[in-house]
Amino acid sequence: MTTYQTKDVVYYGLLQPAPKRAWASEAPVGLELCRHPQQPPRYSILSQSREELDNPDNTPAISMWPYLIASAQTQRLNEISIYSEKGTTSDKLRFLYLNDFALSIWDEMDKHIQVMGRLHRPPRCAVLSFGMPFSD
Repeated sequence: MTTYQTKDVVYYGLLQPAPKRAWASEAPVGLELCRHPQQPPRYSILSQSREELDNPDNTPAISMWPYLIASAQTQRLNEISIYSEKGTTSDKLRFLYLNDFALSIWDEMDKHIQVMGRLHRPPRCAVLSFGMPFSD
């Protein structure tokens, strides 16, 4: 179901007006990029700067597997899904899309976490960099 918004009216699906109070209670706070309102967002968006990318340990494909082995959590590989995409500026040189399991492990590894938003699935141009592919 798609949500459309005009000046003062919000339409759901086949352009049926929705009550204003229902929209106000569902209004996103901050940067919310979920395109599937009926499905919960699964992926967190993180950006990495040029300085962060200078350290190879800030790359999940390099640092996460040794951490999983050292912490005896290799069975969690089936739950992890991390995609990456090239950024546009030096402040946001690379975007990472981490599912909730990957985000919790990234936090356990004491890596920098600044969530920019959430999505139901990574963009089609993002490449799987570690873990298992996205599936519905």
